[in-house]
Amino acid sequence: MTDTELKQPPDGKRALVSEILILPDGRVLGHSLTRAFTQLLSELNPDDPQIRPRTPEAVASDTTAQEPAA
Repeated sequence: MTDTELKQPPDGKRALVSEILILPDGRVLGHSLTRAFTQLLSELNPDDPQIRPRTPEAVASDTTAQEPAA
């Protein structure tokens, strides 16, 4: 069985996969974070400068700030 087969659910739909690595010094490295997982990490450490800009709230406010004025 390949890695791709392990990540594929039986119904054939593609699964969302987030990967994290927790280092001995407590830092958390993430790859392919979903919105839900980003929100969870933000709640665990709301002051993290790497995670905070990726939260749904930050993304929404950034998008709103970039909309051109009518």
